[in-house]
Amino acid sequence: MNIIDFLEHPQLMGDQYAGVSWEAMKSVLSAAFCVPMQPDRLELFKRLAGGREAPAVPVKGLYIIASRRSGKTDAIASTAIYLATVGVTLTNQLDKLSAGESAYISIIAPDRINPLCLWHISKASWPNRQY
Repeated sequence: MNIIDFLEHPQLMGDQYAGVSWEAMKSVLSAAFCVPMQPDRLELFKRLAGGREAPAVPVKGLYIIASRRSGKTDAIASTAIYLATVGVTLTNQLDKLSAGESAYISIIAPDRINPLCLWHISKASWPNRQY
């Protein structure tokens, strides 16, 4: 399961990413994770990326410069959930941990409000999870 399948899965993320307004973010995440894209999504990515081609390998870091209300916080929270659950298994990251060791995903924010938003989005996305 790739990041886009995860975002669009009705039992995992519901219909949170179903609207057309999410296509720009889905194109960026598709490129970042090297998910094959349909021509229209690839064209949107190229337009957003200043004409660049999509990466040939998954990126190690991603900077998104976008305006307010563009879905950055939702996308970050959902990507962190994906990486901590499905993604960690797909990339064999669990094999790198010693017995009893835990992995963490760090999200660095410029203020104290963004992390709270991320926390609430994560909790809302996975309501049955114990925190």
